[in-house]
Amino acid sequence: MKKIKRVVLVQPNMKWMDWNWKTSWDIHPLNLCLLGAMIKGEYEVVIVDANLENHTQEQFKQAISGLKPDMVGLTLLTNEYSEVAHIGAKLIREVDPEIVTVLGGVYATVSYESIYEDSNFDYICVGEGEYSFPQLLKYLNGEGEFPREGFLGRREGELREASKVVRTLIEDLDTLPSPAWELVDYSCYTKRVGKITIDHPYTFPYTRLMTSRGCPVGCTFCEVEVISGGPFRYQSPERVIQELKLFKSQHGIKAFMLDDDNFFVNRKRVKVILKAMLEEKIDLEWKAHAVPVFHLDDEIVGL
Repeated sequence: MKKIKRVVLVQPNMKWMDWNWKTSWDIHPLNLCLLGAMIKGEYEVVIVDANLENHTQEQFKQAISGLKPDMVGLTLLTNEYSEVAHIGAKLIREVDPEIVTVLGGVYATVSYESIYEDSNFDYICVGEGEYSFPQLLKYLNGEGEFPREGFLGRREGELREASKVVRTLIEDLDTLPSPAWELVDYSCYTKRVGKITIDHPYTFPYTRLMTSRGCPVGCTFCEVEVISGGPFRYQSPERVIQELKLFKSQHGIKAFMLDDDNFFVNRKRVKVILKAMLEEKIDLEWKAHAVPVFHLDDEIVGL
């Protein structure tokens, strides 16, 4: 196997399967830019957002062919559109069977056992890949061992039993770098929304933040613990404020969305963040998804 030098990170186009205004998403490439930040010092990294660009399958093949990657990493947010990940891997194989293919994201984490049946994926990332993915790259370049956690492979010496894979969870989110937004034209994401809902932003440009992962509540109807784990892990208030200042100064944002699964779990942290926004005059409109009223109190509402 040749050494991995160029890595292409891909969001496949959900329209390859279907288009439905209720379920199709404009996805900010937070996870891809974060992975890019983790590896860009050692590898050439390119992001291809076939969903944003609305690539046909043939256009996607042309893009991959022109980039000549050694590895392509695909991600997918939702099982509803699972077929597009498999289509993407198939198209990559048609371009060049020697390209190493990796699948990560929500779909990979919750459905890795069935995905493993598709041999168009060489590796499947289970859980949070910011640290395990660079380990995989080093392994493939003969510079380390196969990751002990977070990956299924197919070759001799790799973990090939889906029942034995251990999902990775990152405890300290402050250790992660800021996403490498320079790998994309971020203005393409900040000035539009594709899905008009009651909670979509009304002020542009805007950004989306995910300041925490996991939720300890364990509601029976919710899949968050399967996707991102039960332990609630979060960025420090200082890190959140720093990110908002960067977005405001570098991208001119006027609003943001909180995509946390449960931003309000830690009331003390929430109050520190809100007070800091007031004190430092971070005058941005904002909305939060998934707001459980039982985690609100009068002080939070007031702030």
